[in-house]
Amino acid sequence: MRPLALTLGDPAGIGPEISWKAWERLRGEPDKVFAIVAPPAVLERARPDLPYQLIQSIAEAPGCFADALPVLPIDGHKAFPGEPDSAHAGAITESIQSAVRLALSDEADGVVTNPISKDVLYKAGFSFPGHTEYLGALCKGHDAPYHAGPVMMLTAPDPQARSQRHSRDLRVALATIHLSVRQACDAITSDAVMSAARTLLGALTQDFGLKSPRLAVCGLNPHAGEAGALGTEESDIINPVCRLL
Repeated sequence: MRPLALTLGDPAGIGPEISWKAWERLRGEPDKVFAIVAPPAVLERARPDLPYQLIQSIAEAPGCFADALPVLPIDGHKAFPGEPDSAHAGAITESIQSAVRLALSDEADGVVTNPISKDVLYKAGFSFPGHTEYLGALCKGHDAPYHAGPVMMLTAPDPQARSQRHSRDLRVALATIHLSVRQACDAITSDAVMSAARTLLGALTQDFGLKSPRLAVCGLNPHAGEAGALGTEESDIINPVCRLL
């Protein structure tokens, strides 16, 4: 197994604390090695006594993970908790870009993102609605093993199956992301629902190892439109797509 690449997130937020707490919790588990792409000054400010090790390649992370948090250094300013500043935007996006490059080049097994403040990035000219869309743009042009996303999915484990493969975990994928409720309703199209379903099916079978996943599609309106009395998106868009799928 290769290490995971952890992004900086917003250095004035909870990202630094999440990072060192994760390292403290996982440092004794060699199959959960990760390295963070971050300015060393951010980690020093968040936890002065934190042992960390600067590395030049993520391949070095397993060798020091038990004793120190591996850090792939980038430039950035010292941050103060609770004081978001668009001056950090460059380091935030550079960290994401670097982590994605490591995953796409097979140097890292995946990317774990710390939370970002989108308002901070918007003020610096960030043109993507959120993390998900930005990750999709960074991966554009690379071959996908199934229908390309991006699709945001949230998951929660089944408490009755913790010792199993978690085949009954609840996973919820979103047909729209980072839109106001008013805009999201207009964004429910046949193509959007079909695309999200195809990407989700590929992820469940190839990434999560489920042989025969079952997709359940939620209605949009109260009572799923009540046969058109409370909205027609179900009868006009969602149900026809389900039949096609």
